Amino acid sequence: MKLTKISNRDDRDKEKLRPKHIREIYRGILQDMYSKLDYLNDLALLEAVLIRDEYYDSKDSFASMGLRYGFIQLSVRQNNGTNYYRYYKKNSRSSKDRLWLKPNKRLGQTTEKTFTKHSVHKDEVHNCKITEDEFIRLRKQDRLTRETMRRIRELKIMEGVKFEAETNSTTAGEENE
Repeated sequence: MKLTKISNRDDRDKEKLRPKHIREIYRGILQDMYSKLDYLNDLALLEAVLIRDEYYDSKDSFASMGLRYGFIQLSVRQNNGTNYYRYYKKNSRSSKDRLWLKPNKRLGQTTEKTFTKHSVHKDEVHNCKITEDEFIRLRKQDRLTRETMRRIRELKIMEGVKFEAETNSTTAGEENE
């Protein structure tokens, strides 16, 4: 029987129900939604890793075309539940010495101009643009997912509920050396 029919009737279907029971059901559903949103967030990270792998496969094919490998690298990681998709260029032989390519703050993305400035050839720029288009979509999706998770956590009915700790930091094999 639909819940709206029960709520509109005055009979025994409602006799044993109390607001506390309804709140417990509601809280359980919200916790389930939160878990599924967290899973979606992890799936977005996995998709970004696969996109990154395609980026490097494409870079590997540059040699067969007689082109240099290129300088621009990708970093895909998750920190405290937030996914990051960034570009960098190595400054020296040290793997720790990196020049992070800053996205345009107004646009919220890394621009073709930035890629052109740091790339070896136009095919590397094209490869970066294709990858950035995918990352733009993932960033928007991530923002919506994380915002919804935050709103669920902030609901008064969710006070006292323990959510999974989001203190993990995952670097998803960020460089292909």
